[in-house]
Amino acid sequence: LCWPSLWLTSFMALPCLKKACVEEPEIVVAGSEETKVAETNQEEMEDVEVEEEEEEEEEEEEDDDEDDDEGEEEDLRDWPLGKFQSALAALPESAMGAVILTTGAMNPVHKGHVELLEKAKEELERHGYTIVGLWVSPSHDGYVQPKCRHMHTVGLSADFRLEVARRSVLHETLVEVGTWEAKTHGHWPDFPIVAEALQRHIDSRHSKTTALKGPNGFTRVFYACGTDHAKKCGLYRGLKLKRDMGVVVVPRAGEFAHAANHRLNVYIAQPAHDEVAALSSTFVRQKLKERDFDAVAKAMSEDAARLLLHPTPEEHELFKVDFAKIHI
Repeated sequence: LCWPSLWLTSFMALPCLKKACVEEPEIVVAGSEETKVAETNQEEMEDVEVEEEEEEEEEEEEDDDEDDDEGEEEDLRDWPLGKFQSALAALPESAMGAVILTTGAMNPVHKGHVELLEKAKEELERHGYTIVGLWVSPSHDGYVQPKCRHMHTVGLSADFRLEVARRSVLHETLVEVGTWEAKTHGHWPDFPIVAEALQRHIDSRHSKTTALKGPNGFTRVFYACGTDHAKKCGLYRGLKLKRDMGVVVVPRAGEFAHAANHRLNVYIAQPAHDEVAALSSTFVRQKLKERDFDAVAKAMSEDAARLLLHPTPEEHELFKVDFAKIHI
């Protein structure tokens, strides 16, 4: 579960379990014309690498089939589809439908995470996709708590981070909060597993919705992340292409990004230039410490700020350990 380094917070970059951290051969300035063209002199090498990775993934998937079947009922509960269903109802059969996911500690979530999804959505729509679902997926406590202890910072519980995230995106048109990752029992799942869980969830409910399906018959799922995450986890070479998955890298203004490779379903979004792009969870925690309601509401939402700074007695009792951590 490698956090996308949203260009937003310093401690969220997750270690990659499956993807090798490699140096890519070509980098270009985000937003330049070169980001629209794949490096043709790398195609043969990329083909071999992708084929080898997909063979390994298929072997791993076969080994995990039994676990997947056991966890399917949980999957169906942990990926809300309300906003997705509304958008899907208006999707023409001829459309090229897709959904987007991003993961991370979200300690707590903020509008920068939503902006990441929106920039990814804009990029895919420029290339003919119709986006019908966006999900943020806060990380498992098995990752977040040790990381926060190491960084000597506050680590909010998974349940609290999920509730804050729900309040934050309540009025967003497409964004929902996936809970499957945070609630998985045992070891925390890496981001490719989270993306596949979302895909299985949608496929189980919409197996005959052809507008969502890629060439291999799976729902098109794109993983949105920042440039650091993409580089460390080898995502410029794609993600589970045989399962119709893809990647959208969202840089900060002025950051360097590798060239897009649409053949591998790898896209490079235009960078965000507004103040939202500079947000971080560290900034939000500082404003919570200062009891700055307006700043917190602007960075998240009024609903989230109200919960964090002015909880009801019932809410305070429910999350008393977390409120103690932020001195509320």
